[in-house]
Amino acid sequence: MTTRAWLLAAAALAVSIVSIVPTGGSTHAAPVSTEVTSGPAWPERGQVALTFDDGPSAYTQAVLDVLADKGVHATFFVIGDYVNASTAPLLEAMSAAGHSVQNHTRSHPHLAPLSDVQIVEQLATTSDRVEQATGVRPSCFRPPYGSTGPRVRSVAASRGLSEVLWSTDTSDFERPGAEVIVARALADADGRPLTILMHDGGGTRNQTIAALGPVIDGLRARGYEFVTLCSRRTMNVAPGGAVRNEAPGASMKRVPNPPAGLVAIEPVRVFDSRTGARVEAGALVAVDVSAVVAKDAVAAMLQVTVDGAVGSGFVSVVDCAAPRPTTSVVNFAAGAVTASGALARVVGGRVCLVVSAGAHLIVDVTGSFAPSSTVGLRPVAPTRLVDTRTKSASLAPGTVTVVGTPPAAAVFVNVTAVEPAAAGYLTAWPCDSPRPATSTLNFSPAQSAVANGAVLRTGPGGLCVWNSTAVNVIVDLVGVFEDGGALLRMFEPYRLLDLRDGTGGWHGRIAGGQTIDLTPGVDRGDVLIGTLTATQIAGSGYLSLSPDDGVPLTSNLNTSTGAGDVANLTAVAVGADARIRVSAGGTIAEDVVLDIVGSFARRSPP
Repeated sequence: MTTRAWLLAAAALAVSIVSIVPTGGSTHAAPVSTEVTSGPAWPERGQVALTFDDGPSAYTQAVLDVLADKGVHATFFVIGDYVNASTAPLLEAMSAAGHSVQNHTRSHPHLAPLSDVQIVEQLATTSDRVEQATGVRPSCFRPPYGSTGPRVRSVAASRGLSEVLWSTDTSDFERPGAEVIVARALADADGRPLTILMHDGGGTRNQTIAALGPVIDGLRARGYEFVTLCSRRTMNVAPGGAVRNEAPGASMKRVPNPPAGLVAIEPVRVFDSRTGARVEAGALVAVDVSAVVAKDAVAAMLQVTVDGAVGSGFVSVVDCAAPRPTTSVVNFAAGAVTASGALARVVGGRVCLVVSAGAHLIVDVTGSFAPSSTVGLRPVAPTRLVDTRTKSASLAPGTVTVVGTPPAAAVFVNVTAVEPAAAGYLTAWPCDSPRPATSTLNFSPAQSAVANGAVLRTGPGGLCVWNSTAVNVIVDLVGVFEDGGALLRMFEPYRLLDLRDGTGGWHGRIAGGQTIDLTPGVDRGDVLIGTLTATQIAGSGYLSLSPDDGVPLTSNLNTSTGAGDVANLTAVAVGADARIRVSAGGTIAEDVVLDIVGSFARRSPP
């Protein structure tokens, strides 16, 4: 497949992992152009921000001299205790020369353990001193040691400060040698947006100064444009919608596994706590999948179902060795039966999960990803394989709907239940095998439409979908898995967007007609996989994911008041500007969370 064909197909994929086409006229109201609180003009594709921490110091002037010689501006995160009568003229000159001077706390503590009052003192004192020295009040802060969290960001936001982290850490404070610093700075310089962390204080910085010129030369040779952070921007904001706060999402970190292809199987149940007691809140559930996944599996495709929860909560897929939840795959309400697809890392033949509230947990496996397999994802144009709403009535309970599929080892489909008459579930499986004792999605009458993404083996007879109660069924083809397709690279699960606390640079509920662009830090045309969640829902509408240069034609989630939190396993292609877009339609106002666990990267031709 040519590069252009791949990008076109990948763009189609992002808008085809869908269920219900929105109706009732245009729902994409024009956003309002509004100048919002100062925040980072974060790097975009082909841009790099050089940032320096822990100054001002005796080495800062030498750093400035190199930058002046190369005609480059940078962003300096300064320590308040070092801003005084003797260093104020230097900071004033830095700001006047076009450098950005921002906040790195007063005394460089770990912020996360501090009280709100202590955090405010650390940040406000530094902002006051920088403003007095430069005449410009900082709009951004960088937490020392990366010690941060939702509370730290919230307190900082109350002082008009947005959090800025980094994408590339040179660890120049280790003084590993100028050549090593240069190599680290350029390691990811393949056109992706870069925010490079270096230091102009906090120790001897001769190696950093020696490395800086070659770093700039190397970035220029790769076509990068140099930008500073924390400049005022004009954003598109819908009335009453989320507002840009410029804080980035969590850093993406690849798991050190080789690219992996799919090994598809018939769905099989590997864990069901309903045979005993509920899983306790916070308990680690280590599920042995070694008997059903490939011997060299690095990840498994799961269907995770929650039943009989004693309260509202969520399920997280976690690292078995460090089970601290940072993302979620299923959100559930007390007593409800809720399911979602999930991609989980396999370590030692196990996958691990944690529930935040006591509940029964059911886990099915539909396949695994292994380096020994060359079966990868090929994006396809949007294709609706079946829609039983064309019939005069809902499908009777126990109906088997046969879904024709293209020749492939497996398919990525979005299965949707529409207007269910009663609580129930759907089971999808390859028709050339007996119906398994598993479920693909669960639904209730409170939900007009509920969807779930699934990767399923297919065969000559296509897929079969069985419904337990009266309902209509829609199956959309998202992609096919075949030899030579894009292979999976796993990430440590990370939260790219959370409107509740400002993660990802936006804060406040998204409103109908609003769009939010995000930079995930992967190449254009790559297909991200993760979980899209809507919570605190008011009104009725939908959410769509698409490339930033694409038009969302259909929805990933349909949401409405009273239906509870909604989550779905989703895939989205990264657009030509290395960004993705979240679009909201209808009359909704809701919080949105987007967690990413991996990407399918196109392989270069030999």
